[in-house]
Amino acid sequence: MQYFSKILGSSSSFPYSIGESVPSHDPAELWTLSRGSHKEIGDEALIFSFHPGKSRLALSYGGSAADLAKNGLQKLKTLRHPDILKFLCAEEASDGTILVATEPATPLAQILADQRRGLDREAIQWGLLTISRALGFMHQSALIHGRLSAMAIFVTPGGDWKLGALEAVTPHAHIARYRDVSMIQPERYRSPEVARGNWDIVQSAPAHALDSWALGCVIYEIHTGSFSAPDQLRDTSSIPKEILPAYQKLLSSAPVGRAPAGELQNFPYLTKSRFVDLNMFLESLAIKDSLEKEAFLKRLPSQMDSLPRSFCTHKILPLVSTTMELGGGVAAFGCIVKMKDIMTDEEFKKRIGESFALKWYGNMTPDRALRIELINNLEKFIPCFDEKAINNSVFPAMCSGFQDMQSPAIRDASVKAILHLAPKLNDKNLNSVLMSHFAKLQVDPEGAIRTNTTVCIGRLANSLNSSARQKVLAPAFVRSLKDPFPPARAAGLVGLIASDSFFDPRDIATRILPAVAPLLIDPDGEVRAQAFKCLNAFIPRLTQFSTVLERQAEEARLKSSNEGKRAEVSSATSNGAGSGGWTIGGLGGSLSSLTTSFMGSKAASSAASPSSAPTGISSVDAANILAQASSHPKGESHTSSGEASGSATSDSFGVTAVATQPPPVDDDFDADDGTGWGEIDVKISQPSTVVAPAAPRQSMALGAPAVMAPSASTGSLASGGSAESEDLWSLPPPTVTRTTPKTVHPPVATPRSRSAKNEGDDWESLLGGSSTNNLKARKPPSRLGAVRR
Repeated sequence: MQYFSKILGSSSSFPYSIGESVPSHDPAELWTLSRGSHKEIGDEALIFSFHPGKSRLALSYGGSAADLAKNGLQKLKTLRHPDILKFLCAEEASDGTILVATEPATPLAQILADQRRGLDREAIQWGLLTISRALGFMHQSALIHGRLSAMAIFVTPGGDWKLGALEAVTPHAHIARYRDVSMIQPERYRSPEVARGNWDIVQSAPAHALDSWALGCVIYEIHTGSFSAPDQLRDTSSIPKEILPAYQKLLSSAPVGRAPAGELQNFPYLTKSRFVDLNMFLESLAIKDSLEKEAFLKRLPSQMDSLPRSFCTHKILPLVSTTMELGGGVAAFGCIVKMKDIMTDEEFKKRIGESFALKWYGNMTPDRALRIELINNLEKFIPCFDEKAINNSVFPAMCSGFQDMQSPAIRDASVKAILHLAPKLNDKNLNSVLMSHFAKLQVDPEGAIRTNTTVCIGRLANSLNSSARQKVLAPAFVRSLKDPFPPARAAGLVGLIASDSFFDPRDIATRILPAVAPLLIDPDGEVRAQAFKCLNAFIPRLTQFSTVLERQAEEARLKSSNEGKRAEVSSATSNGAGSGGWTIGGLGGSLSSLTTSFMGSKAASSAASPSSAPTGISSVDAANILAQASSHPKGESHTSSGEASGSATSDSFGVTAVATQPPPVDDDFDADDGTGWGEIDVKISQPSTVVAPAAPRQSMALGAPAVMAPSASTGSLASGGSAESEDLWSLPPPTVTRTTPKTVHPPVATPRSRSAKNEGDDWESLLGGSSTNNLKARKPPSRLGAVRR
């Protein structure tokens, strides 16, 4: 074997590689048989190898063995018949070595040696019929096979028997040549006249005489299992009674009286068989009309369980696949689906997935009925595809089904089948391309398609990345909740429940629950039930989140309280040291401010009483002012009870100055006068009461509700207010006081009122706005006087 492998390796034109050897059981050993496979596409083959120095026949007869091998190669090339072993290619080396590749097959002699219980009856019937047809073809061409035996018959993986070993094929007109090659025929298969050497009788006998005798010997061997001598042919106990008459006619002692081997195919024993009928129909399947073909293919899956597995995989499958390509349609695909139950997973992937499935799914046929069958059975073919094939071929073809607006059934089947492809889709196809198709399918005209799309989104939620979840899940489910089709709304609720862990509590409160709430009173009972389930699923999430917020708020209050206490301790320590915040620069600024204030008060006093002391500040007054300033910490304002008629102001250094005379009060009292008040920064730790500044005055139209300024107890986190003694989460909800609308009699329409309406009423003031300028510029309409006060 290594020798032939070397020869094969050095011959670059021979496309097959040699594998394991196959026993031939041929006494002549003209050829060495081996398994082979194509170097590029991997197709299996049977390799015949001849070498003059290795063949037993070559050692015995010299150069005539090479002539036999060349004759066999020539006849194999030229004799083309469905029942003759199919020739693939050959190679002849310069040293006389011949390599021949044929279709994969096994010698019948090897099968008989391995079969302890004998061959199946139906397999024998079909095999004998095919060999009879091959011999009939040769005899009609006036050719004699001359070497028929169990070693000359080859069985294909599909169960067909093929005639081979054509080395001794001789034209009947040149029967004398057969005398030189008759030694290649095993002795037990030789006819009586050949065994005795009566060549005159052989020459005058019909062309079928030699082969008919050999065929009778083959019938005996396949029924008994062994055949070693012609005397055994008299024992007919193992021969079926149905074929016994034909067996006896084939073995007639007179060559002229032997039945032609080619007529055995018409014998009732061979034709009355369901297996034979099946094979006959399969062979003529291509020429059957569409009705016959469809009826046969519909019945075939129910019969496949009783057929040999090799027959289904090697014969039915190629024929059915070809029928699909030629428009066989749904019935042919049903046979292929049945193969999944017959073949092993590895065999199914190798023979169907690699050979046919990718071609079917990568190029979707325009036959919509077949497309639906392909899509519905996609799950069975997924193991046949790798990720590259799915993303590059299968998935793009499936996306075309999403866009087939002519067939809602194809769109619906494509949506359902995509779940089987999802685990093998890459990130782009899954999170971008597929979701974009689903976004369109959610507004499909068919309610069932919208429902199934929503269901698929929910089932694919775990497979999506975080970015796709944020963009897809909430909008898709909320959209489905508004669908007019009740099952679509129910599917959206189920999807929300199944993917609740992917939603943020804020999204639940602001986006999801507002959309779910109306479905609690949905007319459809199933939708209402799912809505309550959804509500019960999300409420615990919000309750838990509320607890977290409360704990965070408590921690923030404790942190602020601790910071305030540390600030008080730091301030007390600074005051005790005598320096505190009183730096030189700060002291100078305070003295300057106090001097200015004091001089102003002195001037006023001098104007009122000319006999008062001269203008200036004495050392005693300065000492009193400094003592007063040092008794108040920086940042606090203080007003004694005896200064009720005065007004206190505070500058940026926190120094308090008391005016001896209050400033005049005008309409803009609440406005910031630029004296340094601004917003008072009050620490949370201060026990003093926080008084909110008065809101700016607004002009209100007559009849508008009064707007109350918020009190200190209702401060919010957003405005910076706080209530130290109360928990924000335990505060009661704010109450809104609604005034009872007063009855207004409609005024009589006048040109003035119509023009005012056309010009635009002051809707902002009527609603409590602040458009005071417009109100001052225009008098109230006369109709306001009709308001009952």
